[in-house]
Amino acid sequence: MLEVVAGLCSSHGATRSFGSHLNGLRSSDGHTLDIWNREDGIERHHLFVHLSIHNPKPDKENLLIESMHRFGEAIRTQPGLRVVHTLRDQKSGRLVGLAVWDSKQSMLAARPIMAKATEEDDFDAWEEEKPTIFLLEETLGLRTTMCAR
Repeated sequence: MLEVVAGLCSSHGATRSFGSHLNGLRSSDGHTLDIWNREDGIERHHLFVHLSIHNPKPDKENLLIESMHRFGEAIRTQPGLRVVHTLRDQKSGRLVGLAVWDSKQSMLAARPIMAKATEEDDFDAWEEEKPTIFLLEETLGLRTTMCAR
């Protein structure tokens, strides 16, 4: 399970929430993964997301999940990877692969390992259609923090 956690900051002895500003992700083992780099009161976002949406054939779902887990295990130790998960949408049954990276360059450097992890897999036999792949980058650029220094 991956949950969004709000950041807290201390200002004049009081703790307050950042509100809706995302400051980290918490993995199922409880570790918080910072996705902001704060320097001199400026938040610089360093994040690149590889998101894949799969539509498994009903009798092939377990094979596809195993493949997605192999993919995740293969990249888990790659430099720049922050988190990797295989998720299932409760309503549609679609499978979602989520990999959060420090940068696009980190993700691109790991592509040979990604390909090798799934080179023997028969996705055409396992999926109703080709997966939808998103390569997502932050669009907001710089933001000032809500915490007084």
